[in-house]
Amino acid sequence: MRQLLSCVLSGLFIFVIALLLVLASPRATTFIETQIIEASRPVITREDKAGNQAAMKNNWRSVKLLSFCKLVKEFIHPTAVYTGAILVPSLNIDLPLANYTDDDVYTFGAGMLVPHSISSNSHFIIGAHNLGQQNSTALFTPLAFNSLPGREIIVTNFKIVKQYQITSKQVISPTNTRAPFQGSANSLSLLTCTSDNQKRILVNARLVRSYPIHDLDDPLQKKLQHKYKIDD
Repeated sequence: MRQLLSCVLSGLFIFVIALLLVLASPRATTFIETQIIEASRPVITREDKAGNQAAMKNNWRSVKLLSFCKLVKEFIHPTAVYTGAILVPSLNIDLPLANYTDDDVYTFGAGMLVPHSISSNSHFIIGAHNLGQQNSTALFTPLAFNSLPGREIIVTNFKIVKQYQITSKQVISPTNTRAPFQGSANSLSLLTCTSDNQKRILVNARLVRSYPIHDLDDPLQKKLQHKYKIDD
């Protein structure tokens, strides 16, 4: 028993030292964070079941820089309520989407800055973190490192699919709080930080078409079925 306890303590010590070494390297930290984020299998709650809680939970001012501890905590005990998914297939972006924004939502997914039903024809403003490293595909990180106009965006509540096409990408000041909210009906804006967290990247897109989920391309349907669990 004493030998077993010694082995466990030694293993724990090595793990802690290795973790500290990893956390000392921004690139290594981002790699580990990316693996944790992409290993998550979020639960999707039906919009009607989620009810009006989005309006009560919405607090985009509460969003902080992503931390490793926050990531582990939310992985062990998820608290965000996701009602859909957002994909940019050409960039391997595939995130759970909440129809509100707070710090918990942004840990593993994306959230609307103004709550809306995905089935509505509203202007959606959707934000997510940028991990700041080009080698990461997690969250909205790829938006910072790629040319975007012309790319396809998919938003779905697992009943209907909304397909958008990106029309522009620009860098704006954090104090420019009006620009993301200036879209018209049936348009989409994506928002994330620049890699140095000093400015914001604003991506605008227009709706191309809407269709039932069963008409979505088979590879994307299989991808969604693999990643998400639908809470009926």
